[in-house]
Amino acid sequence: LALVSILSAAASIPSMALSSQVCVTLDPIKMQGDAKFVGSDPANIAIGDEIIGTYYGVTQEKSYPNQSRFNSIDINYTSVCIVTALGRVAPTCNYDFQMSYCRTSSGECVNGSFSAYGKGPSKIKVTGGIDDLFAATGQIETTTAFNPGAVDPVTGDLSGSNVDMRFELCYGVSEPFLTDFGADPAASELPLGLCEGECDNDKDCREGLICFQRRGLTPVPGCSGVGLGEYDYCIPPAPGLLIDFGADPPASKLPLGLCEGECDTDNDCEG
Repeated sequence: LALVSILSAAASIPSMALSSQVCVTLDPIKMQGDAKFVGSDPANIAIGDEIIGTYYGVTQEKSYPNQSRFNSIDINYTSVCIVTALGRVAPTCNYDFQMSYCRTSSGECVNGSFSAYGKGPSKIKVTGGIDDLFAATGQIETTTAFNPGAVDPVTGDLSGSNVDMRFELCYGVSEPFLTDFGADPAASELPLGLCEGECDNDKDCREGLICFQRRGLTPVPGCSGVGLGEYDYCIPPAPGLLIDFGADPPASKLPLGLCEGECDTDNDCEG
């Protein structure tokens, strides 16, 4: 079928953005659903014909598997694809995604929408978002070939079509979420970035950041979320920020600088 040939050529989605932003990558998720053919003859595709689809993560019953860093994942999208060239050429598509998920480490949840535009087999570009996914950018790579499922020979409609997608998104936030890489982050994660942990000292953080030492769930300045108890996180140094090195600071922290503690006498301080 000509319709199957066109849809099978399709491939992906995506891109990135904002001065303060959070970036996430989800493992591939199977998107499955149905699509309606809008045209004169599905056996003879013409330029301008449309394929309008609605797809859900994993199954139409929305049975979403948890991932190592994310849970309560809920994704669905609608798409309008227009035939712009004949032959084995993917149509040009506009996508509207609804997405929500929670972070396993902090329990923080995100719920928003984003749009995407493009044409397979290239990755399709994310073109913006709203709500918790404000100013979304990134890409969504299709990691499997598009499976058209059952094609109605009369109407050209699809049922049970599916494709696996890997979501790579960045979106704007007023404050970045705390991100945990474990008590002993892998070398590939070092140095840690803004609001990332667990750090032991400033050397664990990227240039321009310091390791904010805290006790329990002390709020981390400039970061969103609570993080893990006793975990320390990288933040920019700020004038007047109190930094606690414990009741008996190690020799490597002495003498203490401005707003650093705990000091017992003036001899514990610089200058």
